[in-house]
Amino acid sequence: MLKIVYSLTYILIIGLPLQGLILHLVPELKFWKETVLFLLIYITIIFALVIVQKRNYKIIISRKNIDILLVLYIIYIGIRALLSEDILIGLIGFGTYAAYIILYFLIIISFNSKNIFRLVDCVIISAGIVAIFGLVQAFFSPTVFGILDEPIKQSIGGINISRLTSTFGTSLDFGAYIAFVTPLVLARLLAVKGPGKRIILVVILVVFIINIALTFTRTAWIQLIVSFLFILWMIFLKQRFRKYIWVAGFVILTVVVVVSLFISSDFGFQLLPTRFNSIFDWQHDLSNVERLERWENSLKLLNGNSFLFGIGPGTTMNRANFYYKTRVIYPESYILQLLIELGIFALIVFLMSFIYFAKQGVKLYKDIAISEKNRFTSLAITAAIFGLGINFIVSLSFNDWSILSVFWLCCAYLSIQQKYLYHQKSSVEKK
Repeated sequence: MLKIVYSLTYILIIGLPLQGLILHLVPELKFWKETVLFLLIYITIIFALVIVQKRNYKIIISRKNIDILLVLYIIYIGIRALLSEDILIGLIGFGTYAAYIILYFLIIISFNSKNIFRLVDCVIISAGIVAIFGLVQAFFSPTVFGILDEPIKQSIGGINISRLTSTFGTSLDFGAYIAFVTPLVLARLLAVKGPGKRIILVVILVVFIINIALTFTRTAWIQLIVSFLFILWMIFLKQRFRKYIWVAGFVILTVVVVVSLFISSDFGFQLLPTRFNSIFDWQHDLSNVERLERWENSLKLLNGNSFLFGIGPGTTMNRANFYYKTRVIYPESYILQLLIELGIFALIVFLMSFIYFAKQGVKLYKDIAISEKNRFTSLAITAAIFGLGINFIVSLSFNDWSILSVFWLCCAYLSIQQKYLYHQKSSVEKK
């Protein structure tokens, strides 16, 4: 039975990024059916876990880790949803926030420090599939595999370009997802032995970087750069820089080659500098101006009690407002979304959790008691979390199902490894 639980989880992790392709092939599958299907998978996994496993839940929900805080976080959102003016929107918002934290608990209950690596492999496999779809989209048709009838176009340097979305709804979400998974591939490259496997991983990295470049998503570029710099910095601090100097060289060389090939054409020469310069042009760049306006309009919703407890979960989500066809204020920032919907309390809890898991990843990387593969995977996850922090501030990509599932999966990985290490050290001390 446990194999069934594992298989369902693998299917969930690999299949979520492909939901856009499913919707494209089956247009009749709307948001509510998508949500029902998603919840049915979770219910199936929970049911199997309850029947098959009898665990000591005091170990899972312990005062020595963040788990009890996450339970309180879910309870708070549930109460806030029931107190919303529109309970339906509140419950949809609650389901969106809670589903992924439920995934976190399901993983730490059912997986251990060894087979959790298979879930990480599933993430890389899934990202590889959507990256291949991205290249097909780039070379053949901008609308193939996507959920959009028309490609997302943007005028850059006076040229209208089609931005890659692959199986995702927007280029922002696709870029953020690939940028989050890329450090995990780099971790495999650091730990793997044998030229054959290294060549395969190098090819995957190059494909990922090309996909990110062709999304023309500034936050994804910055996210990837922050993640890579964090990895190189930690390797340098551990005095392993000489041993892995070839990795630093590869990262720099890959970026230079991809950028050089892109700039070598007149088309690319106009696009790249213009897109990068627009990051700092807050007065004239249209996307930046619109983002500032949305921040301003979003903050106007906050006053008094709404600042403390929010205006209700789901009120700024497209999925919740899909049923009402009403105009939604999109905060263009996940941090602002949490503040508006759930208030300062929930925002503080989320940031505490975010910092906690990042800190756990650094501790695991520095601990010599764990394997090299485990250390580099922990380092890559920590780097990916730091990079994703960019999207928390200036993007709503964190609302995407695939990104959320991978984020909480990685948090579960760090939690499992930390608990395993703690119990291992406790056993040694008792002896």
